[in-house]
Amino acid sequence: MSYKPASADRDWEVVEIVRRGRGACASEWYQDELEQTLEGAIDDDVMDMLGQVRLLIAAGDPPNSERGRPTIQKVATHEFRHEKKRVRVKLMVLKGKPGHWRTYFIVPDHAACVAVCLYTVAKKTDSRDPTDVKHCTNLIERFYAGDFATRPLNVPSR
Repeated sequence: MSYKPASADRDWEVVEIVRRGRGACASEWYQDELEQTLEGAIDDDVMDMLGQVRLLIAAGDPPNSERGRPTIQKVATHEFRHEKKRVRVKLMVLKGKPGHWRTYFIVPDHAACVAVCLYTVAKKTDSRDPTDVKHCTNLIERFYAGDFATRPLNVPSR
């Protein structure tokens, strides 16, 4: 399946997954991956990653080169069954170059122009860690099963 580049006149929405807390207040949602992970990063790395997220918001996936060129790479196609149907989802990675941060995301519905951030990690080696992909495929299935909600990602302007 191929997709046309994102619209030249519409920004995308980038959201992150959040899951239910496991403490005494199980009805509370808590912030999960991207913001929490980047809190420990040095400012230049955070700015590199957030700059790429801003480009993703402007350009979409696949990127509309007239609006920006985020550094995006397809990682895998994950197939699984959900509600008696076969689901096929492309796992993508947004690279916070020149830094070492990577944010894995999916686009469940290209027409909705929403990217769902699943997992953010600092690369430790040049090659991709296969456990990152395994972790993301698990998150994808749990996302489709309703274990997570989403909330807009807070991306400050420069």
